[in-house]
Amino acid sequence: MKSWLIVGLMLIGLVGCGGKSVATIPAPETRTVDGFTITLTSQASAEVNTAQQWIVSIVDANGQPVSGADVFLDLLMSAMTMGQNKPLATDNGDGTYTADGLYSMGGDWQVAVHATINGADHIAVFEITVPE
Repeated sequence: MKSWLIVGLMLIGLVGCGGKSVATIPAPETRTVDGFTITLTSQASAEVNTAQQWIVSIVDANGQPVSGADVFLDLLMSAMTMGQNKPLATDNGDGTYTADGLYSMGGDWQVAVHATINGADHIAVFEITVPE
């Protein structure tokens, strides 16, 4: 009888949690595009309507940091059109760029990093899942 009571309380506890997943800060991801290595690092866990900050680092084919690029992120939701969400990045002067923004709802997103270097646009796409 006691074991059934314990199992019942555990089930109530699980139902009470609502089954929500716990958000964690994603590990940095890297893509190589046109000889440039672009890394996206999230500074916070992906959460709905919560301030996000991303660090983009760009390295050329010789392993040298690339400063002076025009960089912005294009946040696109895979399931539906969410309007324009294109945070501009600030050049930190050391091959890294900082952008601030947010995800407006939970689900699967693409973060496309656009870097214009010497007049050419280079795009690296990263997949992010935002818990609902």
